[in-house]
Amino acid sequence: MKGEERLWSILNDKLDTLRASNRLPEAIRVAERVLEVAKRAFPSSESPLAISFEKLGQLLDQQGDRAAAKAYFLRAHAILEKIEPPDQLAIFRSARRLAFLCDNFGQSEEAIRFYEKAIAAGTKLEDMPYSDLGTILNNIALIFRKSGRQKAAEPY
Repeated sequence: MKGEERLWSILNDKLDTLRASNRLPEAIRVAERVLEVAKRAFPSSESPLAISFEKLGQLLDQQGDRAAAKAYFLRAHAILEKIEPPDQLAIFRSARRLAFLCDNFGQSEEAIRFYEKAIAAGTKLEDMPYSDLGTILNNIALIFRKSGRQKAAEPY
């Protein structure tokens, strides 16, 4: 393991410890450092870089800064979509999280687009509970209903 990759691993361990002990401000500072290291250590289409964006996004979301969190989740998702072979479970989780955020922001079309990406990834997983997919389908239908598009909601 190269030096930067090793540093990334060590800092991630520290970050996980801080998250577990609910030391949010310190965890965010470490997550920002982890992301800086990941940008140097990993190509733009590797999982560790996406993980680093996601972890910082999760912490910012936990802190209540959902707009900043969304930006990091979007970067992570873009990376996950480039990775070959695709990690369908990671794409499913990422798209579902982004859909939920977009829905909370009132960004209905964007939420639907991410929910549909989550469905596409979820249907490629062998052990995906039908209840998870059903919940997503229901969420899309609710978005359509809230916007007065009952006919569009029916297939979901």
